[in-house]
Amino acid sequence: MGPTGPAGATGATGAAGSTGATGDTGSTGDTGPTGPAGATGDTGPTGPAGDTGATGQGAFTATTADFSQPAVGSDVSVSVGSTAWMAVGETLFVQSGGYYTVSAITDGTTVVLNNTGDTGNTAPAATILSGSAVSAGGVAGPAGATGDTGATGPAGPAGPTGATGDTGPIGPAGDTGATGATGDTGPTGPTGPTGDPGTPGQGAFTATTADFSQPAVGSDVSVSVESTAWMAVGETLFVQSGGYYTVSAITDATTVVLNNTGDTGSAAPASTVLSGSAVSAGGVAGATGPTGDTGATGPTGLTGPTGPTGATGDTGATGATGPTGATGDTGPTGPTGPTGATGPTGPTGPTGAIGTNFIASGPATISNAGVTYNVPVPATMTLSHLYVTSDIAPGGGRSYTFTAKKGATTVATCTISGTATSCNAAGTSTSFSAGDVLTWSQTSSGSPGTGTASVAIAP
Repeated sequence: MGPTGPAGATGATGAAGSTGATGDTGSTGDTGPTGPAGATGDTGPTGPAGDTGATGQGAFTATTADFSQPAVGSDVSVSVGSTAWMAVGETLFVQSGGYYTVSAITDGTTVVLNNTGDTGNTAPAATILSGSAVSAGGVAGPAGATGDTGATGPAGPAGPTGATGDTGPIGPAGDTGATGATGDTGPTGPTGPTGDPGTPGQGAFTATTADFSQPAVGSDVSVSVESTAWMAVGETLFVQSGGYYTVSAITDATTVVLNNTGDTGSAAPASTVLSGSAVSAGGVAGATGPTGDTGATGPTGLTGPTGPTGATGDTGATGATGPTGATGDTGPTGPTGPTGATGPTGPTGPTGAIGTNFIASGPATISNAGVTYNVPVPATMTLSHLYVTSDIAPGGGRSYTFTAKKGATTVATCTISGTATSCNAAGTSTSFSAGDVLTWSQTSSGSPGTGTASVAIAP
């Protein structure tokens, strides 16, 4: 068989002839070289642009009328831009007002708030102005009760250390705004312009866009971020690997002035907080209970003998990877088909994007023995990135490993080791529906000790 000659120019399509009788099937010949690709049919005209989808609803709104600060523990009815994302029992932060609990949701623009009396809340009877920012806020932990002073008695053996109290529940996330209905398809006409996409909703989450130096406790620093749209002056924020801060001022849409609160676990002054660090809303720390009187010191008891340390078991060998199966032979190339008919009318333009969602958990206890926490997912979302910060560094040769899962499916995993106090990682993009449960767990290596960690899982 001689070599195949070059492909000639495509001629005009002739009229279809009558179908001939089917001949006997011949034996399969050798596979010939691939023939030239047939010409692509003309693209059909683009359909009209669809209606722009409704803007997604993030966990953020603003007051639409002045209101008077109620007494601590009392309710007040507040007019806002939208209550769609709120839930009864949720904690909210109102700019220049402070922290409140949602007692009731009257309608789509009216909510009844109860003054929690947290540190920093505005005094009762003060006026909170229209246009004040409203966002989701963390729940403050209760203050521990002061124990009575015991009578001095004979010296006895040291009592065991009390168990750590359970971590308070995480407040529910606001409901996702409804998607706008798709517009009717108009008749086919000339090609129209593409419709603008809907404005993405704003969630209470962003990231730094430049490195900054940790200020002294009680001092300010100007920080560049992707967006300040959801922030409010006086609000508490958490910055990955930096710690907790209060919003002193909002310079513009991408610059915020933060004040270092000096909370336990915050980075040391003059250390560098890197660009790309996650920024989210942070709860107000509960007040510290008063210290009880110190009891009289009894005589020291005898020290018992130290038990022997058990031997560490050997690590099992990793099994060998099986061989890859052989690739099957490529079938022969079929003949070039005729030019296709004109394509159908293009689809309707896309619906506007829904606002960003994420899940935050903690601060929660972590330990040598490991822990597991289950977090309910309040709305449909897709998650793939894990961010973790700890109040202690594991130390040399020791580490904490954190894993986020949906059932048996791992979303992402990251490890904090040595002198580090944070980690983050991109994993597998995983879809969640409202009512699903996200599980995050912690394991340890080398006995790094007991501390607390805050976890965020984002798209």
